[in-house]
Order: sequence, then structure tokens, then C-alpha cells
Amino acid sequence: MKASFLICIAIFLYVDESLLAQDPSTKDVFPLSIGNSWKYSYEFSNIDIGNSDGSVQYDSGMVLYVVVDSTSNVDTNFWQIKKNYTLTRTLEDIEALEVAHETTYAVIDSAIFTMYEMKNGNHQLIIEQGSSVALWPIVASDYDTSTICRYQVVDSINKTSIVKIRFFDPSMYYQLTFHADSGLTSNIASGDLGYHSHSGTNIIAHLVENHIILRVPLRNEPVLPSSTPVLFQNYPNPFNPATILSYTIPSRSLVSLKVFNILGQEVMNFGSSLREPGYYEQNLDASALASGVYLYQIQTFDLRHHDLQFMASKKLLFIK
Repeated sequence: MKASFLICIAIFLYVDESLLAQDPSTKDVFPLSIGNSWKYSYEFSNIDIGNSDGSVQYDSGMVLYVVVDSTSNVDTNFWQIKKNYTLTRTLEDIEALEVAHETTYAVIDSAIFTMYEMKNGNHQLIIEQGSSVALWPIVASDYDTSTICRYQVVDSINKTSIVKIRFFDPSMYYQLTFHADSGLTSNIASGDLGYHSHSGTNIIAHLVENHIILRVPLRNEPVLPSSTPVLFQNYPNPFNPATILSYTIPSRSLVSLKVFNILGQEVMNFGSSLREPGYYEQNLDASALASGVYLYQIQTFDLRHHDLQFMASKKLLFIK
């Protein structure tokens, strides 16, 4: 564990080794590497009512963050993060404390933003601008985020670090839970914005957000240029009986994904699919297979001539 941690530091983090040596409880709680991803369930409600009239917004769905590229200078790492979200949104118009009109529709979108990692100290993290679907509350303009750092002191038993940050309004706060080598795994925001003026009407607004992570693939992949396809280690691994295979492709390609036993015999074939550039996941259910070591392999092909462009394989371990 210590060796892999030091390798990770040497390649990606540029952190002062002496700092970590002085405080062995300080761990990387936000692993950043091209291809790393975090998937969250997302629940949001906003109630904006003045007197007996107003509106209510409910969102629920999935949000995925993927590190797609990075650059660096003397004192800062710049991480390009792609955010994909698929939500169901319900809007309700309230009249006399009754729902007068309700609309439900899908919200599907993506965006790329930059997260700044300071190389000094514990590596403070900053996002320059936020958005309406921002599960990483690291926006400098909203509140003091000086406590949001990549390296934090974690509890020796459960390997977590809990950080509480408040808006400029002290009644609003975020409670963030980080796991060592995993990232932000829980984000709960709540509070009362209080009475304030809005369009000439006194309103009271509440914000309740709850984001619980579903999975964090932990990878020790080398940093690859974003123009190169990447096959990630399955998660979880070892597994029983299901796991997830994931990969990214930089251009429109025909993609084949197969599973082989250690004798090289094909035991599962997910077929060939035409894929647009992006990040993809394939669920694998090994219930019908025997316990053991298997290989999964990805191949991408040129669309015009079907020539092989890229091939990679990784091991997975099925334990019943």
C-alpha cells in the first residue's frame, strides 16, 4: 500500500513527501487522474414561497464526473472534468398553498469545467464557477473553501474525513464526507436561507440536497493523453457475481468487448457496437461462470475498413 501510494505521489501529485511524513494520518482523499470517475445519485428540492403562493422544484437522477484531461504549471495542476447528468425535474406552481400546476420533464446535459489543485500545502481544490448541478461544492465565490484540500487528516478507523463548510449566511452549510483514496462520498447540504426580498415579495426559501455516491473506480492507470482509448480496471474486483467494465474512446469507433478464461477461450461476448466519443460502462454478470481469473478485452476498429485500431486486456477475479 505504501509503495503504490508513493508511486502515485511521484507521478501525479507533486506533493512534498516531508509533509506527509510529518503527519502519517494525512491521506489523499480526492484521487485525481485522467479516467477516474465518480457517479452520484442526486436529489434536490427548492421551495420558494411568499405568503401562500410560489413554486417548488424537485430534481432526481444521476450525475457522473469523469477526469478527461490535465495540464500543469509551476504551482497549479489544472484538471478538466466532464460532468454528465440525467435528471427528472418536476416544477410545481403553488397558489393558496395548493398545487395549481405541475410539469415534469427530463434534463439531460453535459459540461466540462476546470478544477484547480494548488501544489503547496495540503493542495487546496478550487472550481472557478459553479452550476445548477454541482455536487462538488468547491466554488470560491460562494463561501470559504480553504478547508477543501486533496490531502486531509482521516480517521484511523473508518478512513474518512468530515468537513463542514458554511455559506456566507451562517444558517446554510454543507457537510462533506471524504474517504481515503476514494474522493467525496457523501455531500449533504441543508439550512434556511431566511427571509429576504425577492421581486417585492417576502419569501422564505429552504434548500435540501442529498448526494450519495454509488461507486468510485479506483485505478492506478498511467496518465494518458485524452486522444488515447482507455480500458479501466473493473469495479469491484474481486467480485461476486456482478461487476462493471468501463472504458473511454476519443473518437467514433466500432467497439468490441469480450471475456476470456485463462485458457484463452471466449466465455462472454458483448458484441460490437458503434460508439460516439465518451465514457461507457458494461455490466457483467458472471453467475453462470466458475470462480477464477478471467480476462476482458476491448478492441476498437476503423469504421471504413474495419481495421483494428486499439486493443487492451485486463484481469478480473470472480470469487463465489
